[in-house]
Amino acid sequence: EHWQFADETPNDKNIMEANYEPTSVYGYGHVRYYENIVDCFRKNSEPLVNDQEGINSLKLLAGIKQSSKNSEKVIIK
Repeated sequence: EHWQFADETPNDKNIMEANYEPTSVYGYGHVRYYENIVDCFRKNSEPLVNDQEGINSLKLLAGIKQSSKNSEKVIIK
């Protein structure tokens, strides 16, 4: 099923360029992320995600897991 927001934003083009359809999320779902990590080590390029955004992602996932497990609202700081 395809859906999209009614209003376009300037970042939509970047999102579409980053979008891809992996054949499997088990081992292939983070290919571009891993490529960026290797590029950062080899070429000293800029990371797609900085350290704080990585930490925020982990906090979000931990909060989702906690909320699901305990059936409670979780506030992520």
